[in-house]
Amino acid sequence: MKKILLISLAFVLTACGVVQPVQQVPPTPVIATVLVTVIPPTEAAPPTAIPLPTQAPTLPPTEVPTQVPPTPTAVPPTEAVQPTATQAAAAQPTQGSTGPSTSPVAIDPSFNGGAFTNMTASTGIFYLRCAPKDIKFDVTTTNVYITTVEMYFRIRDKHSTYVPEWTWGGTLETDGGYHFWITINSEGVNPDLRKQQGWYDVEFVGLNKLGDVVGRTEKITDVFSFAVDCK
Repeated sequence: MKKILLISLAFVLTACGVVQPVQQVPPTPVIATVLVTVIPPTEAAPPTAIPLPTQAPTLPPTEVPTQVPPTPTAVPPTEAVQPTATQAAAAQPTQGSTGPSTSPVAIDPSFNGGAFTNMTASTGIFYLRCAPKDIKFDVTTTNVYITTVEMYFRIRDKHSTYVPEWTWGGTLETDGGYHFWITINSEGVNPDLRKQQGWYDVEFVGLNKLGDVVGRTEKITDVFSFAVDCK
């Protein structure tokens, strides 16, 4: 009987078995190792020097480096040394004590300036109120590059030391070769430039087909005269 009770008790304990709580074990943390590759900064290559553009050489203009302005109000850019009294006297024909001659004038070669030759004028004086009222200049050039000739003039009062500025007088006509000429009428002279008795100074400037100055005469001074009245 006792044995039966023990067996029964064993079954009861088995049926009502005591469940022991299972202890939870915390998970082991996983440590991830991340490899970071550090790339050192690349040294910037020094900038490549850019060569500066080479300036094309400039050829100096023939004879005279300045250019005559094309406008009628232009003034010759340079002032040449005036000829001596001997030069003026050689180019100035006289007519006794009556003053400048109305005969044709051969301009002295000392005024040629190296680019012109055979320069003449139709008269030594022209007037506003009597004949001759025109003066014609005729020049030839030895410079093959001269295609255009411009004339400049100024009228200096013979009784004053004041020297006015140069004024554009016009473009000479040409036969297409080396021969140029121009006719100036006294009535076409600006009234503000006229003098009762004045020296009519002139200069001729040669240009090439590009408009550059390539030759000029000397300032032809104390050779020609302009007067308002015949006296």
